[in-house]
Amino acid sequence: MRLRRPFFAVLVVAVFGVSVGAGAAIGYGAAVAPGPVMLPAGAGGTALQGSADPTPGQPATAETTAEPSIPATDVPAEASASPAPTPGRTATATWPLVAADAPGPPAGFTLRVPVLMYHRVAPADQVGTSLPGLVVPPDLFEAQLETLVAAGWQSITAAQLAADLAAGVEPPARTFVITFDDGRRDAYTQAYPILQRLGLVATFYVITGRVNDSSSLTASQWRRLASTGMEIGSHTVNHVRLSTANELVARYELTASAARIASVTGQRPTTFAYPFGGEDPTDQGLVADTGYAMAFTEVGGCSVNWFNRFAAPRIRVSPGTSPAGLVHELEACIAGG
Repeated sequence: MRLRRPFFAVLVVAVFGVSVGAGAAIGYGAAVAPGPVMLPAGAGGTALQGSADPTPGQPATAETTAEPSIPATDVPAEASASPAPTPGRTATATWPLVAADAPGPPAGFTLRVPVLMYHRVAPADQVGTSLPGLVVPPDLFEAQLETLVAAGWQSITAAQLAADLAAGVEPPARTFVITFDDGRRDAYTQAYPILQRLGLVATFYVITGRVNDSSSLTASQWRRLASTGMEIGSHTVNHVRLSTANELVARYELTASAARIASVTGQRPTTFAYPFGGEDPTDQGLVADTGYAMAFTEVGGCSVNWFNRFAAPRIRVSPGTSPAGLVHELEACIAGG
């Protein structure tokens, strides 16, 4: 057990309670009714409280960001087409679930499916304090995906990739996965309409402690994405580097985030993306132990098998990635280059 920093008895009790309550959301233990969850102290040392489904548009109760708010008018028209279902009662998610104890594919089975890693898709006036290398302009994002589609590429969710791997099923040729880390709101206002227009699906890795803050996805947007074929995956509660947290805190970050996603979408997350990467074997074992089926690092590549499924590679897409260059990179990757 990794216990690098002291912790208080109150944290022990809180984490244990959340972990047990999260059991039904990630495949073990008994379910509990959605309700308030006490989160670990934030940067200012104050305990943060999150509701099972905070009202969209209300101020966040969890960690916020210094970046400017997204204008209220910058929302896809389809977002208000129908009322959101009640969280915890009606499942809106459609991504496949994979049992934590799945036997896996035959020995030697390997998939070469590129997984693209995006963070933000935002115009220049909404970049704020984000690192420039993590922001792809919407017109470039659209051109990248249009070029891939024109070249015969089609997307699946990361959860579908996990299900295919577990079943030993080879996806169609030129299949790829699109992922967005951090759960920023522009993934909904900017990227989502483009995905829908092109008939593509993607996986959104959300930081559940930031839901409903001024620049993050809202709970109703999680449900909208989930109801239209997108996957909501976990990126922890507080964007914690698991390898620097003690095991109790790391387990909380994994189980509480899964429980929150389940309470909003009606279905537990299948996959996880490590904040800051994730090459620590201890972290990978903990992710497996808490019920996820696959986890993604920031290591480059596109080859995944049953033994590296908790350290799966991705291809980083930056504002310097040209549409033609991206097609070439994916073609080279599936060819083993």
